[in-house]
Amino acid sequence: GMHLFTAANLLHEVKCPRSIRVVQDEAFRCYAGQEGQLGACELRRVVLYPGVETIGERAFYQQMFLEEINLPESLEVLGEAAFCSCHHLKEINIPSKVKAVGNGTFAYSYALKTVSGMAGVETIGSSAFHHCYALETVAFHPDVLKGIGQGAFWNCSSLKAGMIPEGSATVEMYTYKGCTALKSIVIPKGVKSIEESAFSESGLASVELPEGLETIGESAFSNTPLTGVVLPSSIRKLEKWAFYATDLSVVHVKASTPPDCAFDTFSVENCVFYVPESALDAYQADAVWGTFPYLRGE
Repeated sequence: GMHLFTAANLLHEVKCPRSIRVVQDEAFRCYAGQEGQLGACELRRVVLYPGVETIGERAFYQQMFLEEINLPESLEVLGEAAFCSCHHLKEINIPSKVKAVGNGTFAYSYALKTVSGMAGVETIGSSAFHHCYALETVAFHPDVLKGIGQGAFWNCSSLKAGMIPEGSATVEMYTYKGCTALKSIVIPKGVKSIEESAFSESGLASVELPEGLETIGESAFSNTPLTGVVLPSSIRKLEKWAFYATDLSVVHVKASTPPDCAFDTFSVENCVFYVPESALDAYQADAVWGTFPYLRGE
């Protein structure tokens, strides 16, 4: 049941009985540092035999010294925050029957470097890999993955490749914020909105924005090394700081009607804005766009 091993601070290895089908919620949770509890838990290795179908919520929460665990092919459910704050866990293979990586499942697992498998994963929950600083590679399956939640890869500063699933209408807030090793991303057709800080403080030097995109949220691409961007004809609204503190030197705006824009959406001092020649007068007459020093028709 819950808290089955929460006081076992000297337990280094666990081999679950072969009859086990469910690792219960909080079964191996560690309460390190909380008043009235024993000191830091010492669990290093866990062996799960075939037959285990569920790992419950917070099952290994804060097992800070856990280095190795196998997830058997029989596993179907991986609970929220199951491995949150497992600071020494370096790699994990997610079996093909698992459909969802839940909210916070691996958050704050600072040493996690590789996530393999994931052949059946359809959704990655909010903050699933939040603050996994060492995470370099994730086995995305574009033909299966349908959704990525808010802040899923926030501050995964070593992540080299990311994706937005086909069919997404929204890129959720903070999805790739702080991913400084992420250099490029393709936003698929169908996305209508990129939410607040989705890519802020990342390493993005290039991005492809699709036709159909209507809104780019507050700070969505702020503090990135972007040097140029093409805004599609469908764009309607650019929130404040959307492209602030970037390296933008050229912006092509394809919209024939000036999008709703804030004075501080861009850092405009050294940036040339190209708009449709037929709409140049409308942009120049706009209360915001008309203040940009380098506005050109094309």
